[in-house]
Amino acid sequence: MGLLALVLMTAFLVVGLGVRGWQHRRRYRHNVLGGLKRKPGTKEWYIGKCMGTGAFAIAVAAVLDATGVLAPLPTLHFTAVEVAGVVMALVGFAAAEWAVTAMAETWRVSVDTSEQVRLVTTGPFSLVRNPVYTGLAVTMLGITLMVANLVSIPGWITLAAGLELQVRLLEEPYLRGLHGKDFDDYSARVGRFVPGLGRRVHTV
Repeated sequence: MGLLALVLMTAFLVVGLGVRGWQHRRRYRHNVLGGLKRKPGTKEWYIGKCMGTGAFAIAVAAVLDATGVLAPLPTLHFTAVEVAGVVMALVGFAAAEWAVTAMAETWRVSVDTSEQVRLVTTGPFSLVRNPVYTGLAVTMLGITLMVANLVSIPGWITLAAGLELQVRLLEEPYLRGLHGKDFDDYSARVGRFVPGLGRRVHTV
């Protein structure tokens, strides 16, 4: 399963960032990949390193599995778990791509407080506030389950923590400052990553 996990990760990276990034730049004249460069020592940089470290660990785990260096944990080493992982990876990637399509010109991979973007609340954003990150988390959890070893599992936890910090410390404060009451109302009725969970309660 390690080899398949590597193939899926590579394909998702090429399509999700490479092809999508090229299309975005061509259509909207915006280099979305530029957001991957974060100033060292900043909050954004540390959060980016957290997510990157988690994703890298999952890739390393897949290599270790493919080369037979590190086997999956016995408690998770079942065909049903591996198949579920493949399905989750594919479904999660499709969900993330749906969300990127819904964002259109507002798609970014980091927060630039100098920009003013519209608040997207339709399509997948009517279900959760951060469907791109939900899709990414599900995708990487699926790949984690495909190899399910002592490197991939901590890697996914690190990645998930980075996504949580990205949303709570960067994205949502930015959107709240930009859209005010509209974002407050939206976040009060729509969950953060899972439908119905993480809705914010606002007091007058």
